[in-house]
Amino acid sequence: SGVILNLKDIKGKYALSDLYAGDYLKKEKLSGTGNSVKEAFASLDGDKNAVSFTVKSLAAGLSGKITSGDIITLLITDKNGETKIPPELKYLKVITTTTGDGTDADKAKANGVKPTAAAVTVLCNSAQARLIAEYENSGNIQVSLAYRGKAENANVFLEAQEKYFGGK
Repeated sequence: SGVILNLKDIKGKYALSDLYAGDYLKKEKLSGTGNSVKEAFASLDGDKNAVSFTVKSLAAGLSGKITSGDIITLLITDKNGETKIPPELKYLKVITTTTGDGTDADKAKANGVKPTAAAVTVLCNSAQARLIAEYENSGNIQVSLAYRGKAENANVFLEAQEKYFGGK
């Protein structure tokens, strides 16, 4: 039940997880939008931006465990040592993490290198981009993993963030 039998039903779709020989291909394993850096950048339409921030320590970047498609929350520690979670930065989608030499982490992994993130690039609106740039320069940013999993569940978090800004 639910197995895709017609090739036209998978044309132009992206796998949401690893697929193996003998797997049953079902619609919940596919998405109409890709999760790669290329697809994320191609989806930018003026309403959304891509912005990167520096990972100042291994712990600040969740010990190198962040991957494309994760939903993260940013914790900000100001110069007075006070840590807060700005409501504008509660849920952000990770586009990619980048190593110190500018290589996207997924490409480094494909080449057999265990990458350590030096920067995280997220999908955001212009208000969020401004805040991230401000905190990049005036405070310390720590990443907290809010969700990793199916795209439709991740969208629930992103829609909640959008509501904060008066959208959807």
